[in-house]
Amino acid sequence: MMIFAMIALGVGYGMVSTLVLSRDSASRETAAGIASSEIDAARAKGNPFAVLDVPAHTVTTAATENFIVSLSTAWVTPTGAASTCGTGGGALQYKRVTVTVTWPNIRPTSRPVVVDTLLAPSTRINDPTKGTLLISVKNARGLGQPGVTFTATPATGAALVTTPTDADGCAFLLQAAPGDYAVKLTTTGMVDSRLQETNPSVTHTVAAGSSASYSFQFDKAVRFTLTYASNIAAPLPNIPTNLDYTFINNVGNWVLPATSSHVDLHPFTVGYQAFAGKLSATGCSSVDPGDWAPDTSVTPARVSARQPIAAPLPGESVTVNVPMGGAIVTGGATGGWLTAVSDPATPVAGEHSCLASPTTTMTYTFGNIVPSSGSVRIALPFGSWRLFTSASSTGALTELPRTRVPSLLTNGLLVPSAASLFVLDPR
Repeated sequence: MMIFAMIALGVGYGMVSTLVLSRDSASRETAAGIASSEIDAARAKGNPFAVLDVPAHTVTTAATENFIVSLSTAWVTPTGAASTCGTGGGALQYKRVTVTVTWPNIRPTSRPVVVDTLLAPSTRINDPTKGTLLISVKNARGLGQPGVTFTATPATGAALVTTPTDADGCAFLLQAAPGDYAVKLTTTGMVDSRLQETNPSVTHTVAAGSSASYSFQFDKAVRFTLTYASNIAAPLPNIPTNLDYTFINNVGNWVLPATSSHVDLHPFTVGYQAFAGKLSATGCSSVDPGDWAPDTSVTPARVSARQPIAAPLPGESVTVNVPMGGAIVTGGATGGWLTAVSDPATPVAGEHSCLASPTTTMTYTFGNIVPSSGSVRIALPFGSWRLFTSASSTGALTELPRTRVPSLLTNGLLVPSAASLFVLDPR
């Protein structure tokens, strides 16, 4: 009986394997037909510039079988380099079109059906005495950004005629006279990823018989509304009129002037964290609450951290808190303008120094807020500071004595015998 059972099991397994192979072969044959039809449709367009990427989508056959079809394109240069919008350094030779078809029940050991073809322009698009400008604009997810307008201006002469980027985020300016060209994006409501600019511009040299590639990452801006000194109880303290703030993520950090209560930024998918002050990798990191070491002089140890990551989608808005340190300044006989200057001293353990240099020292002004009597509340980024008054906005600075900075609004240290020096501690 055992022998007959083993034989029956083997026969059954063989029949199942045969059925699976037959079904997979039939699906592969259908997929090949779909791929060929897509290739024929691409060829029928005639103009390679009109053949664009098509993301994965479902095609259902008459037998109600579903197939996943995608089409990708790439311009190829004589060197063999290829990308959707072309690569700089060589003329556009032809466009490679690749169709990939797969299906839900494909065998794990099987490969999708892939069919390629090459499309050559029907007319001459290259001139050995002229060059080509290749413009590529991608969104925050790395996909082509269509409909972006731009200008292309030579160092001398009239600007070139341009059309917005196509569905792949590409634009091509053919047979341009050799020279330097500045390409500037002009679509409103968007921000680039490099310098957080609304109208980014890149200049390259276009050589005869070659091409220059202009690449941008450009997407709908996200608006961050900032709540300054969110950790200090009302009434709201005075904020410097020329305050900086830093937005940071794992791509980089951007120091921006706090000219208003909101800022428009590129919508990186990883989001941002924000804090007051000017972060500098070589100068001052004490403004970053996440850069302070734990204070182990107390139990439990006091720690600080940045605010949570905010990652709104392109075109969305979000409100973020910007905690700051605070101090009280008492009035003087004549009042005056108040100025705060960051100090390289680190009188508190765990604080990183702010180097004293023109590029890293922070100087923040509050205006004519010091009263002749009474006191004012001020807020500053975390770190070490000294306060100065002057008789006018351009007058000579005089450091305040310790008695004029009697207390802090937040955790920190009034440094004894050091005039106005104090530390605003985020922990």
